Amino acid sequence: MKKISQKDIDHIIDNIDIVDLVSEYVKLEKRGKNYIGLCPFHNEKTPSFSVSQEKKIAHCFGCGSGGNIFQFLSQLENITYNQAIVKLGNRLGLELEDKDNKKISYDFNNKYDVMYYSYQLIADYYNYILLNTSEAETALKYLLERGITKESIKFFNIGYAPKNNIALEFFKKNNIDLNICVEAGLINKSENNLYSDVFNDRITFPIKDDKDRIVAFSGRTMSNEKSIPKYYNTQETEIFEKRKILYNFSNARSFAIKENNIILCEGYMDVISAYQHGVKNVVALMGTNIDDKLLNNILNISNKIILSLDNDDAGIEATIKIGNKLLEKTDNIFKIKFINGKDIDEFIKNSKNKNEDFSFLEYTKNNIEHFLQFKIDYYSNTSKNNIDKKINYKNEILENISFINDKALKDILVKYLADSFSIEKTILLNELKTYKKHKRNNTIKNYNHINLYKNIEYDKKMCKLFKYFFNSKQLFLENYNEIEDFDFENSLFNNLFENLIVYYNNYSQFKIHKFISNITNQELIKLATYIDNEDFLIEENPTIHTIKDYIEYFKRKHTLNNSLETIKENLKNAVGQADLNTQIDLLIKLTKYKK
Repeated sequence: MKKISQKDIDHIIDNIDIVDLVSEYVKLEKRGKNYIGLCPFHNEKTPSFSVSQEKKIAHCFGCGSGGNIFQFLSQLENITYNQAIVKLGNRLGLELEDKDNKKISYDFNNKYDVMYYSYQLIADYYNYILLNTSEAETALKYLLERGITKESIKFFNIGYAPKNNIALEFFKKNNIDLNICVEAGLINKSENNLYSDVFNDRITFPIKDDKDRIVAFSGRTMSNEKSIPKYYNTQETEIFEKRKILYNFSNARSFAIKENNIILCEGYMDVISAYQHGVKNVVALMGTNIDDKLLNNILNISNKIILSLDNDDAGIEATIKIGNKLLEKTDNIFKIKFINGKDIDEFIKNSKNKNEDFSFLEYTKNNIEHFLQFKIDYYSNTSKNNIDKKINYKNEILENISFINDKALKDILVKYLADSFSIEKTILLNELKTYKKHKRNNTIKNYNHINLYKNIEYDKKMCKLFKYFFNSKQLFLENYNEIEDFDFENSLFNNLFENLIVYYNNYSQFKIHKFISNITNQELIKLATYIDNEDFLIEENPTIHTIKDYIEYFKRKHTLNNSLETIKENLKNAVGQADLNTQIDLLIKLTKYKK
């Protein structure tokens, strides 16, 4: 890596809008000068994550996470601060890292970091084998014939796992703990303590979590033996639970926020095919049993969810199951209409064969229907000659409609159900009244930013003093000698003072995003952000005496606290020695001090 200069850092900060960056990961809404959203670092229903475009910082007032653009990205993607600088610098064309130098820092004393590291290492190795070796020619040919380009193979890090325990030997060579690899689902271990590869003669599709870390593989066999399953997924481990993972979510998140919708399909090939045809806000389910928190994460970044599962019976059943669950959270559930193919991948190929100018991107914009419209049509077609089934379906759909908040949408759906099932609308409306009214939690609420600080307790006078120092380097320098050796009651202010010395040695004007650049203590970042954000009603043009008064106040308070501690210690000794007269004298002094 080339040496990163302060000039490079300042250039990146000045040219990357923190609101644009955060918006790639968090759905933001403007509130006054700032933007707010649900914190990506902890689970919450009421937004406490604030982004200031003017000050170039983000901060969660619930958990304290955030900072400038580098701190935000390093925390979110679990990379080092320098790696965040390099990654954002690359966006601006700054060559801060050689192409071959992509090693990520891991804590090898941490079992989970070893798992993540092992997956990343072997995924890169499998990818190299697929693209560069003769033993992978059949696998590469298969992918190319399926329409997957080499660019996509590189982007999705698709690989090939050969036979002969190549992963086992690879991990040994890199001194990776094999037992941790077994726990991660990368290596098998027999009852005789013999190790072997999990993936043999399979094309590997790396599966990432929402922090862009590889946590599992899906392997497509190249064998023609019927006894071998076509697809094999990594077993569930401590870092991989199917119901909590969406394939391609870390890549699709920024596009989903931009488009304000996300497409859920069923397979990896569907995602890759859609991606190659311009639709990048697409993810694949790992199964129909989806974690509730995962659904909330999707809704936190997108108002609209578009279902595009397979067209077979199992896919339709899964569509209805997931759609029903989502309706309990939002009105905006839709489905892509397609019949020329069993899945997205096949549909795109068939459409392109018929019309070379076919645009899947345009198709997704113009061919969606509300989930309940799809469900009504489907249930209507499958119950034409069965009154009992039709009544049951009608009741189920009315239950769905009872969750809808939008009155106009609810009315349209009731009318559509009435027409499709040949039932009077008034009858359906009367029946709908018998269903319980469902209320959903609103995720974004109006609030005053002052409420975000309600749990913070700092000495307000001390905060005011540092507010003056933030506003004026000259005032800080004029009073530096007065407090150079002063020991603040709260050690955070000592750290703040020391960091301010370093900062003003390099800069003439205080900027919070630059000041916190080299601070790793989250409490200190929180304190500095609090002081910078709050309006303490300080004087616009303070005199030297104003600052002196604050300093004298702290010194007197410091002396008083020391005296009180001395009296308390002496009183403790007097009690121990049963010296009644001394006890009375000290109690009188203590009472006077407290007054």
